[in-house]
This record gives sequence, structure tokens and C-alpha cells, in this order.
Amino acid sequence: MPNSQFRRVLNPDTNLDIKSLMSGSERKRELRRRRHRKKKVAKLIEKAGKASASDKAVIANKLRRLTPGAEVLIAAHGIEK
Repeated sequence: MPNSQFRRVLNPDTNLDIKSLMSGSERKRELRRRRHRKKKVAKLIEKAGKASASDKAVIANKLRRLTPGAEVLIAAHGIEK
């Protein structure tokens, strides 16, 4: 039983599904990635405060893979000496 809210809308000029033509803007996706990265970095820094020396090395490597400014963060928070 089809629901009207899931009805497919076609563009009359191209006969293509309109939803496939209108993707989200790249800026919105970029901001979403940045916010997610910021949360992840904060969580890793918080874990590093309670971690042992060997765990701090693992966290430092994760930060390096995650963000280009990792060396500044690692130095500022004393994660790796």
C-alpha cells in the first residue's frame, strides 16, 4: 500500500527523480564533518588525560590520522612527550 508522502516526483524536463538532482550543499556536509571531528578530538583529548603512557601514544596516532593540526593539539595537551 503506497503512502503519498513517499511518492516519487519527476522533473518534467528531464524525466529524472527531482530528489536525485538536489543533493545537500557541500558547505553543509563540510560543516557536519567539522563538527563531528571536533567532538571526536575532544573525546580523544579527554581520554588522554586519564590514559597511561602507552595508551597516550595510541591516542596521539589517532589524532594524527584525524586532523591536520594534530601536532599542535598533542603538544598543547602534553599527550606525547
